[in-house]
Amino acid sequence: MICPKCQTTNSDQYRYCFQCGTRLGERQRRTRAKGSVRDLMARGIALFNEGNFRGALEEFRMSASLDPVHELSHLYAAACNLALGELGTARDAAERALKLNPDLQGATFLVGILDALEEEKLKACERFSRCYELNPEFALPLHWAGSLLLGEERLSEAEPLVDKLLRKKPDSATAYYMSGLLALKQGNPAEGVSRLEKAVGLLPDFKAAHAKLAEAYLRLGTKEKAAEHYRTASELDPEDVGSIFQLGTVLSDLHNVEGAIEAFRRALSLNPKLAEAHYQIGLLLYVEKGMVDEAIAELELALKLDPSDPSSRLILGELLHVKKSQKQG
Repeated sequence: MICPKCQTTNSDQYRYCFQCGTRLGERQRRTRAKGSVRDLMARGIALFNEGNFRGALEEFRMSASLDPVHELSHLYAAACNLALGELGTARDAAERALKLNPDLQGATFLVGILDALEEEKLKACERFSRCYELNPEFALPLHWAGSLLLGEERLSEAEPLVDKLLRKKPDSATAYYMSGLLALKQGNPAEGVSRLEKAVGLLPDFKAAHAKLAEAYLRLGTKEKAAEHYRTASELDPEDVGSIFQLGTVLSDLHNVEGAIEAFRRALSLNPKLAEAHYQIGLLLYVEKGMVDEAIAELELALKLDPSDPSSRLILGELLHVKKSQKQG
C-alpha cells in the first residue's frame, strides 16, 4: 500500500508507513460508519435539497434500517423514490410512514400525488382533503384537489375548494386561474375574463391563463382580445399547436387573411396531420383570394388526411366545378 504522504510502498498488512509513520488507508472499506439517525437524516436532507435523490435515498434507507419506526425516514425515502420516478417503491415507503403515523401530513400528501399520477383521481382528492384537515394553513392540497375535480367536471365539489384557495392565496395567479376556469365551465365567460385577467396580471408569463383568457374573450365575441391572448400564449410556447390554430381561426374571422394563413401553416409545421388547417387555408385561398388551384391543392391534402370530412369534400367539389367552368369558358 502506498503512503499518501511520502509515497513509500508498504506491505498490505502494515497499518502505518514504516518510513514516515503516517496512518495508511484501509485496503478495502467494507462498510461505512452508520452514525446516528439524526446524522443520517441531516445528510439525506442536504443531498435531497441538492437534487441528489439517489444519494439521499441511501441515507434515508440506512436511517430506517437503524430505526424502523422512524416515520420521517420512510417519508423522505418515498419523496426520493417519487422524484426518481419509482412510483411503486414510493407508495410502499409512504404507506409505511402513514401506518406508523396516520396523521403524518407529508405522507398523506405524497400518497395523494401518487393516486393522481395513477389516475385514481377521486381517491387523490380524498387524500388532499384529509391533508388540508390536518393542516388548514397548507394550501397546496386545495390546489391539487380543486384541479382534479375541475378536470373531472365535478364543479359543485370543486367550487368551495377553489374559493378557499382564493381566500387563502389572494395574490396567487394559480388561484385566479382556477377560479376563472371554473367560471368558464359554469358558463360565465364575463366572470372568467375578470378572474383570468387577474391571473395574467400577477403572472404575465402564465401561458395556460392566456389561452383560457382568449377562449373567454372569444365566447364574449371580443375577437380582437381573443387574438391578442392566443398570440401571447403561442409566443410563450411556440409548440402550442392548439393556441396557434385558434389564433388562425380568430384572425380569419377578423379578415386578417395573411395572418391567419401564416398561423395555420405554423400549426401544420408542428403537426403535419392537422387536416383542419389545410381545410382552413384552402377556404381562405378560395373565398378571400380567389386562388382556385392553390385552394384545390390544400383541400385535397385535407381529404387525404381525413377522407370522411364532409366540409372539405363539399368545397373541393365546388372548386372543381368552378375550375371546369373556367376551362369551358
